[in-house]
Amino acid sequence: MDQGTRAITAAIIRIIKKSHMIDKIEDRGRSKKISLSGTYSGSSIDLYDHSRNCHVNASISGHSISVHDHATSKRITLELSGNSFHGYDPGSNKPFSGQVTESTITIDDHEDNKHHTYS
Repeated sequence: MDQGTRAITAAIIRIIKKSHMIDKIEDRGRSKKISLSGTYSGSSIDLYDHSRNCHVNASISGHSISVHDHATSKRITLELSGNSFHGYDPGSNKPFSGQVTESTITIDDHEDNKHHTYS
């Protein structure tokens, strides 16, 4: 998964779990803070990713989330179940999965077979 898409996916999961908008997410592996702005309504998220200068939209229906990353023009799908999630990245044609804690989100990316942590 593209590193920008992976970070924005982590941000969307964080917004849903916290039930409110956030203004940044930190990619702990790269020690990079990604600035965000946007709105959250419970059924949709409209974000602007300032590091990539692009919009990202997510629609939420129950546990299913569809993310349209305008930087890559790809639509990522994922399922959130409790404190775990799994999804599919059409850019890499690979699945991903992960865990959510109070302070971190870990994404296991099956494209590079690495764990990526965000807070």
